[in-house]
Amino acid sequence: MSLALLTPELILIIAGFLTRKKDLNSLARTSHYLYQWVNPCLYKHGVRTRVNRLLYWAASEGRLETLKKLLDAGARLPALKGCAQEKASRQMDRGHPISTAGQRGHIHIVEFLLSLGTDIDRPSSRHGRTPLHLAIPGWHFPLIQWLMERGADPARVDNDGCGPLDSSTICRNLAIFEFLLSQMQKLKGTAEYQQQLGDALCSAVRAQSKEIIESLLHNGAQINHIYRDGAQTALHNAVRIGNKELTRLLLDHGADPMIEVDRWDGQLLVCAAWRGHHAIVYMLVKRYPQLERQFADAMFEAARWGQESMTNFFLAKGVDPDHIRNGSRTALSLAGQHGHAGTAKVLLAAGADITATDANGRTPIWYAMQTRHKAVRIVYYQHSPADFKPYEDMQPDVNFIPEELPNVWDIE
Repeated sequence: MSLALLTPELILIIAGFLTRKKDLNSLARTSHYLYQWVNPCLYKHGVRTRVNRLLYWAASEGRLETLKKLLDAGARLPALKGCAQEKASRQMDRGHPISTAGQRGHIHIVEFLLSLGTDIDRPSSRHGRTPLHLAIPGWHFPLIQWLMERGADPARVDNDGCGPLDSSTICRNLAIFEFLLSQMQKLKGTAEYQQQLGDALCSAVRAQSKEIIESLLHNGAQINHIYRDGAQTALHNAVRIGNKELTRLLLDHGADPMIEVDRWDGQLLVCAAWRGHHAIVYMLVKRYPQLERQFADAMFEAARWGQESMTNFFLAKGVDPDHIRNGSRTALSLAGQHGHAGTAKVLLAAGADITATDANGRTPIWYAMQTRHKAVRIVYYQHSPADFKPYEDMQPDVNFIPEELPNVWDIE
């Protein structure tokens, strides 16, 4: 007997015994008659076995009809913003299909989900990013405009404190940036406006987008704004990436080179010296005599990181070669420990004391012997054979823990 002759009730009973998706799919594709009865079973099977993952797939692919059928088959959208259930599970769920649709730029999916009562500023579960946030990295300008026309908040920040304007500067899309900046004008004069423009300025420097930087400065971004993490200013970021043009631009607009941020290289000259940004160091030293107070620390960090010419530059300015910064070891001890033989030679030529002991009674030679850097040991021996001789037969100290270099946190 042909399956096409069966009543719908019997077809549904048969479909109920099929537990695999491929079997249901094969049955549905047998004929148009069977398809109209079995296809809904296929959706219910997907909802039952794959929970709500198909909702995210449909939202990602822009399949509106599929999304509607899944909801009709019993799939459930995550709880709406503000519900106690969502607050308890926000760190565990997968967010909401509106986040997925926003990321892919599917206006029709976002519009449909909003019609079901979803908040236009609903945050994703992991990072707290709204559909507006998520549309920016993909350059989905039509969706961004559509969301703004319907009341999306241009000043809403994610869990990291990053707003849409900040995101647009990182993505280096001038059109999106200018549009969002125009939407921010209603907040002009508020602390929130200054905070978001200042953060965006720091990010624009990281992205090396001169047009956006100039636009932000023209619209009142504070040149000496400290980024929300406390470790960045626009000027510090320009120095970190070694961009002399942007550094000069910011200085010409009044950036203060004496501001220190909350990092081990928070002093501007230190920030430039250990990275070996010679042109920026020379420019800063020439323009700002008051930076002389940072010379010693800049020399110390340059030596620790093996920047031989930078170390020599500051030593030539009269810096003490035995200067100690935030610790008990001299620049010579650290240069030798990290294997920078050329830097060690420069320090010794400037008069660094090869026998100077630190708080633990250890000398630069002791550190070089522990870390087994042959080139450094040769430099020390050639400099002072008499001082080196007592260490020739020294055995490794099992309790010695070499110093780890600080977190670089370079900006891409």
